[in-house]
Amino acid sequence: MEQSLVRLLEGFKERLRRKAYLGVLMHGWESQVRIEIKGSAVAVLLHFSDNRLKVCGVQTGERVGDIVISGTEQDICRMFSGDEHAFFHAKSKVKTQGAIRDQLKLEALIRLTSSERVIVIA
Repeated sequence: MEQSLVRLLEGFKERLRRKAYLGVLMHGWESQVRIEIKGSAVAVLLHFSDNRLKVCGVQTGERVGDIVISGTEQDICRMFSGDEHAFFHAKSKVKTQGAIRDQLKLEALIRLTSSERVIVIA
């Protein structure tokens, strides 16, 4: 269950690494984002520090994280899938708690790492 989420988060981490200019947004930002999947005993922790991102697992009962995102696995996977349209759809369905500044910074990072698709209508 959580393996698909971890794989998507590793993809998000890789997209962040490839877009070096996003380091400006992450510079000096020390934050932990706890992602809780409804009905699961394990949560995933994103740790932003020193312009880098580390992904690890924690127990759901542990109260760590400056931002807490909770929702179904499907909606959380949509948030980090790299598709901006899926992100906006999922964002309306998940619950996010924490400082607005940190939430906006995370949202910007997710959106700026999303894939760009061009649709040509002939």
